[in-house]
Amino acid sequence: MENKISIIVPVYNTENQIRYCLDSILNQTYKNLEIIVVDDGTKDNAGNIAEEYSKKDDRIIVIHQENQGLSAARNTGLNAATGDYISFVDSDDVLKKDFYEYMIDVLKKEGYPEIVQASFLRIDEDNIENVENILEENEPEEEIKTMSNIEALEKLYGANQLEYVKFVVVWNKIYKKEIYSSLRFPKGRNHEDEYTTYKAIYAAKRIAYSNRLVYGYIQTKKSIMRVGISQKRIDDTLEAYRQVYSYFKENNLPEIESKAKRRYLEYCIELVEKINQGEVLAEQEKQIEFLNNEFIRFYDENISFIKENAKAEELEIIGNLEKYYEEIRR
Repeated sequence: MENKISIIVPVYNTENQIRYCLDSILNQTYKNLEIIVVDDGTKDNAGNIAEEYSKKDDRIIVIHQENQGLSAARNTGLNAATGDYISFVDSDDVLKKDFYEYMIDVLKKEGYPEIVQASFLRIDEDNIENVENILEENEPEEEIKTMSNIEALEKLYGANQLEYVKFVVVWNKIYKKEIYSSLRFPKGRNHEDEYTTYKAIYAAKRIAYSNRLVYGYIQTKKSIMRVGISQKRIDDTLEAYRQVYSYFKENNLPEIESKAKRRYLEYCIELVEKINQGEVLAEQEKQIEFLNNEFIRFYDENISFIKENAKAEELEIIGNLEKYYEEIRR
């Protein structure tokens, strides 16, 4: 009997993309799927489109709820899921047709790790009709590595920023259902993946990672990565990192705690750089001042601990943090 995969698809104002998303799920070569579409109080026609699709394929379950945000929608889906494995798909993204067949193949070949992760490609929404071909054309030579949860956490908070993104997002993975038996997303927070992925990885014994491109991450004009930086986004992201390093301190993992604290400082700089990419008005100047003050405070309190636990590949980053500290202290 094939393992059933529960696919959780939160929907909010994606009427222009949801058909492409659902078609890419229904056209999967792996068929034992439970597709849970959670209409999170969408204001456009996306919820009705989901209902239309559910009448065509009884694998689709549509749940309607008042708008509570992405985390709450994912949690609703988790509460309804009955599959052996869990997957998350954003309703404006598109899957390669063999996504789940490939993930199950890796699962079997690697001895059933609790998490299987593949790679993704950012694709502009103007190319949403051509995702399959674009992923195929950019396919790298396949590499698969299975690692322990600690090794995966070291990748997550390591020196390679591209690796961080691949490991922190939830939608390029399948998870054994037990990983999410009690784990839920933080309601009302931005950057919800930063609040949860590290816990999912730590709960797993082993994680299999493939570099194969199976997921089209569609960059829409309203994508959170394309809009301005709100103070809430800043606050939510920094709070996520505070929870991360506190979690690893509580679990007596000083090397991972140190990496998370280093990453906290890096993210302060990244946010300042993103703010400076736009028009810097009075509000943005206050945000930059806030972030720089937070950087100085946190650096003074934690840089010795970070240096004590750093590995060789982190030394260049730590050197850059020191330079930034000296610049903003002038």
